[in-house]
Amino acid sequence: MTSLSLSFTKKRLSFGKNVDIVQLNKKLILRVLVFIFPRR
Repeated sequence: MTSLSLSFTKKRLSFGKNVDIVQLNKKLILRVLVFIFPRR
């Protein structure tokens, strides 16, 4: 249980740190897709 809880908390911390980066990447990807495929 302790090892599972530690790994879970570590995953939660890394996830929280990466959420902002993922959101920024999504925005950039959406802009690039709209720029490349403006008619879709």
